[in-house]
Amino acid sequence: MITIIFGTRPQIVKLAPLIKELNNRAIPFQLIDTCQHYDYTLQGAFYKDFGIDIKSVTRIPFNPLSSRIKRFEELPGKIQSQLDPKTKLIVVFGDTDSSVIGVKAGLISNIPVAHIEALVRSGDYSQPEEENRIMVDSYSTFLFVPDARQGYVAPNQLAIMGCDLMLDALMMFFPKRRKPEVNLPKRFNLLTMHRANLTEQFLLDILDGINSLKTPSVWPLHPRIKNNFDLPQYDNIQYIQPVSYLEMLWLLDHCKGVYTDSGGLIRESYWMGKPAKILRGFSEWIGVKATTYDDVVKGPLFHPIKNRFIQIHGNGMASTNIVNTIERYLK
Repeated sequence: MITIIFGTRPQIVKLAPLIKELNNRAIPFQLIDTCQHYDYTLQGAFYKDFGIDIKSVTRIPFNPLSSRIKRFEELPGKIQSQLDPKTKLIVVFGDTDSSVIGVKAGLISNIPVAHIEALVRSGDYSQPEEENRIMVDSYSTFLFVPDARQGYVAPNQLAIMGCDLMLDALMMFFPKRRKPEVNLPKRFNLLTMHRANLTEQFLLDILDGINSLKTPSVWPLHPRIKNNFDLPQYDNIQYIQPVSYLEMLWLLDHCKGVYTDSGGLIRESYWMGKPAKILRGFSEWIGVKATTYDDVVKGPLFHPIKNRFIQIHGNGMASTNIVNTIERYLK
């Protein structure tokens, strides 16, 4: 028995191919959702798209308004109390508070942890995500690395490269992509920004640059942006409601280029052969970074095909490789 702890939209995306492989091997698992993304469009719609029965998920939500320190103090104990007594391994994803909570639950329960998307670093220590990455890696036994990068691995840890579940999910669900129910330009760039450390000055500077591009941009607004910023109207930027993963795949398939601060979308744009810019000064992923108006409007976008980026993330068999390791461990 393994217990998988998650709580955000990207983690539900990565969960889908992993669950499919676990079911194929008849490996029992427990799902615990911290509801870190509590908006229906970012959580409930994803359950529906991926065929996950919400009744099969143990939900231990934290208060989105509480401090990170308070979450880290309160939730691990609550999760420990709900762990299946047969659990031999806890699995967490990425760099979120949910992953830190999962690691802490493993520590107090004396249960090893497997970290999917391990050894990823941006070098920006002002990001809470960077702190989370370091903490989760430090206390995990199994490190499933999304690409070919190297990093410090302790003698008691096992690291396996080329295990990017985002690529598995894209290959699995791309045939099911669907158009959002909204009128869109025939040619458009895809824009997303959602980071918690976004400032109004940075946001407006980037948007001014995006607005000055010849091609109009479409921006599915993250709830955090809608709730915290009073955005001006632009002639060349179309705000739309948050979209499901299948709708995002359609937008990605039909867009001309991508401007994003999302680690998931930047990789998906590479795999789809879409030129892109990363709207951050520091990033854990390869690409051209843009943090000012001039950065946005000048210079080339990163072109994945010319840079031969695609191959370093494996071949879409991450779920198989991960479950192979888990199965050997359980036996």
